[in-house]
Amino acid sequence: MDASSPAAPTDQSYRESLIRKTLATVGLVALLAVPAFFLVVLQRSTNLRMLRAGDSIPTAGLNGVDPGGALLAGISEKRAAILFFSVDCPHCQNEIPIFNEAERRFGSDVGFVAIALNDKQKAESFVRTHDVRTKVHVDEKGIVGKLFGVSEVPAIFLVNENQRIEWVGVGEQPRTELFRRLSALVAKGPLTAAENTEKIRK
Repeated sequence: MDASSPAAPTDQSYRESLIRKTLATVGLVALLAVPAFFLVVLQRSTNLRMLRAGDSIPTAGLNGVDPGGALLAGISEKRAAILFFSVDCPHCQNEIPIFNEAERRFGSDVGFVAIALNDKQKAESFVRTHDVRTKVHVDEKGIVGKLFGVSEVPAIFLVNENQRIEWVGVGEQPRTELFRRLSALVAKGPLTAAENTEKIRK
């Protein structure tokens, strides 16, 4: 008993010292990890943010990206209506005839482009069976969709001749609303900020 007594404080001190060092190390790691975590979250949220009225379309990111280059060629220096859709989306299927009609009415003033977020075979089959008249690009890997921040379909972007977004419509758009927005784009009629950023969901 006497022989072990002197060692007890030493062992206890060692354990306390080890605990303090461990806690200090954990604290330091946590301190360094928190900013990195928030940086990743911020970057991801920025990348996923849907473009909105007033934003420029990501021309730099689209260069050299298929179908980004073709998309830019179709809307360069021209007002445009860009529809993102999926062949499996019933709301997209309802939107296609309205988009076709809109192109017939406004096609001389506005370039119409549809981007399918599907594989090429499914998209081509959809175009045939649903009588899609608009030029369709296939974004198999969703690269262009991500650049626009598209997380829901259908999504329509109306773009002015300076390649700035005038209006974003998410979800199935009523014919009257889409035509009103296109008329404003063609006439360059003034829209309030609230109207510009409005998103109609159905």
